[in-house]
Amino acid sequence: MMQRIARHKRRSVLLLLVLALAADIPLVSLATRNGPSHVDDQVRALEAELARDDLSPELRTSLEEKLAIARDSRSQELQAAGRDPDPAADAAKKARLAGEAARIAETPRPPLTCTPLGDGCLLLDFTPPVSSQVFLPTSAWSIEDNGGRLVVMAGSIGGDLQQGGVLVVRYVENQPPDIGAVIPAAGRTGPLEVAAEFAKVIQLRAPNGTTLAFDATQLTFLSK
Repeated sequence: MMQRIARHKRRSVLLLLVLALAADIPLVSLATRNGPSHVDDQVRALEAELARDDLSPELRTSLEEKLAIARDSRSQELQAAGRDPDPAADAAKKARLAGEAARIAETPRPPLTCTPLGDGCLLLDFTPPVSSQVFLPTSAWSIEDNGGRLVVMAGSIGGDLQQGGVLVVRYVENQPPDIGAVIPAAGRTGPLEVAAEFAKVIQLRAPNGTTLAFDATQLTFLSK
């Protein structure tokens, strides 16, 4: 009796393989189509948890985010299996992305404090987007440029106070800072400081009183 059952199972598996090869269907696709994914269990469990009335707002938010991710994973599985994605998963993904964008837009930003200098201004309060081991600024010049804000920070590079240089950063609303370049000055100038600016050419002063010119458009120091 057990031998007949085993033979029947083997025949079923062979028949499934033959049908898959004849129809040119990936075997992983058949596995997905023949039964629910383990992600379905996660979705059902999360939906059951969210149906409770005693959840704290923080826990409910966390569960909703996990449910959106699980539904998105299931939608990707369905697409990989050649089936239509779950409409609920697509809607949840769009809602999650919209919520993230709204949170970014609503995040309060510190006011820009600066004093006029040339075509832009000298920032009075700023924080570099890199660690002090990468760049240690002494001052920063800024100007509105192409829908964003260009900031040129002067100081020293790589934790070496004798290696002067500049850090160029572009800021656009609701986007992370775009670190354009960290550019060293020629020679051991010491930490540089913004002194003046004209037409995006910034005059930088070294501790010994010498000056260097940096072109913020070409991102290069100009030779004298």
